[in-house]
Amino acid sequence: MAPVRSLGELRAVLSRWDHSSRTQRQALLRAFIQSGRNLTGPELEKEFGNGASLFLTRICAYLRTTNMSGGPVGLALQAISVFVGAASGHRFLVEYIEGGGLPVVAEILRKESVSENDRM
Repeated sequence: MAPVRSLGELRAVLSRWDHSSRTQRQALLRAFIQSGRNLTGPELEKEFGNGASLFLTRICAYLRTTNMSGGPVGLALQAISVFVGAASGHRFLVEYIEGGGLPVVAEILRKESVSENDRM
């Protein structure tokens, strides 16, 4: 994903997510994972023009709905791990926990139908 340089660009990125199909969202998640995997928390904020939390919230909602519908959750989990595993990104971990992310992960791990790739 290209860095967001203005509020308008942030709106465009979030709007693209909001209006995307599952396949398009998976492509966006792959791009984010690739570009964000080695970034720190402050660098992630800079990449999203101080709107990284808005993108994280969307990924968390996508994880919930995809899990409820029985879809693949691996990419969403990887994207969330970019945020919560980022150096100096403890704020993202707090947001994820406070947003109810842990029960969703626990539910995913309890499911027998979840593939090993999604459990990793």
